[in-house]
Amino acid sequence: MSLESIVSRKLKIKNVRVRQFLAEFHGSFILAYIGIGAAHTTSGLLGYSGSSIHGALAGGLGVALGIFFSAGASGGHLNPSVTMAHFILGKMGTGFLSNVIGTVVYLAAQFLGMFVAAAMSYWVYSVTENAAYQSSSSPAKDYAFSCLYSTCPTSAQKNAQFTLLIDQIIGSAILAATVLAVTDKRNNDGGPRGMAPLIIGLSATTVGLSYGVNAGGAINAARDFAPRCFASIIYGKTAFTGYAGNVNSDYFFWVPLLGSFLGGCVAGIIYLFYVLAHWPEDENKQQKERKVTIEDAADL
Repeated sequence: MSLESIVSRKLKIKNVRVRQFLAEFHGSFILAYIGIGAAHTTSGLLGYSGSSIHGALAGGLGVALGIFFSAGASGGHLNPSVTMAHFILGKMGTGFLSNVIGTVVYLAAQFLGMFVAAAMSYWVYSVTENAAYQSSSSPAKDYAFSCLYSTCPTSAQKNAQFTLLIDQIIGSAILAATVLAVTDKRNNDGGPRGMAPLIIGLSATTVGLSYGVNAGGAINAARDFAPRCFASIIYGKTAFTGYAGNVNSDYFFWVPLLGSFLGGCVAGIIYLFYVLAHWPEDENKQQKERKVTIEDAADL
């Protein structure tokens, strides 16, 4: 008897929401673990010399790997903006309460998975990181090291947090809308099988390469906020408060947090009004017969 058959018989989880939570948790872990590792290898703080292209490409591939792992069980959201887009469209459950519960389950898994990823990344890089940090500290140094885990804004623009918020809303909306488009069979029926995770990861890379220098290119509230919470444990409150030398860093954490949620809502609304609502009715019926989604199974 194989290990798979033993585990399937003895430990098989039948609750759909629990399966979704586990898939989102580990997919989110993969995404953040790769992204944080890329931030370390591209940071001059640790003596490495990677480029911004390196970070954006690794981050996008981390998105793709996380989705490949979790897509079959949870749909592979791994991002509050994607979950909020599905929530707006009522795709997180079969009724209002189920929709809300599904959203909460996904968000909890995403934030928790990325917090654990930050802790594991610190463990792996602790020797190098502690050697670079040494014993002396300052608000600027604490802030710089916290940026290994969360996104940090440019100091080139003064008092520009509202502009940075718009940056995050639009970037998150582009990513979430891409997810909706490539997973909508009416929009991409007959496309290359299994390519959706790579396309979604590439969209994250594209946004990062285009606008990452402004607000850090988080476009994912969980990817920014959960590791920021961990960084505050290691490097103190400057992970949230920022420091005086960078006016945009002053309590910047709310920008990618709010921007991601709003961007997801914007993506859901835009896709509904620009694409989803305009399919011919007979096509809708045919697709409903063919389409089996995780949301349909989650009837709480």
